[in-house]
Amino acid sequence: MIPFCLDQGVGIIPWSPLARGLLAGNRSRGGGKHTVRAGSDTFGDSLYTDEDFDVVDPADRGGPPPATCRRPRSPWPGS
Repeated sequence: MIPFCLDQGVGIIPWSPLARGLLAGNRSRGGGKHTVRAGSDTFGDSLYTDEDFDVVDPADRGGPPPATCRRPRSPWPGS
């Protein structure tokens, strides 16, 4: 898929589109875990910093969580 996208000039985002659920709101800045998956994802605990929550926290951005916004304009290969 990647060679095809490169050939066609299509951008690729090589990471999980919802950042292991962070963009869908499964975690909170204070360490709260709001889903079963977040509660069992010990590796995810080491991935995110306050800077990440600055990007996705709706209270800081003045809007809805990113996962509820319109569909992205770039394609998601494999989805």
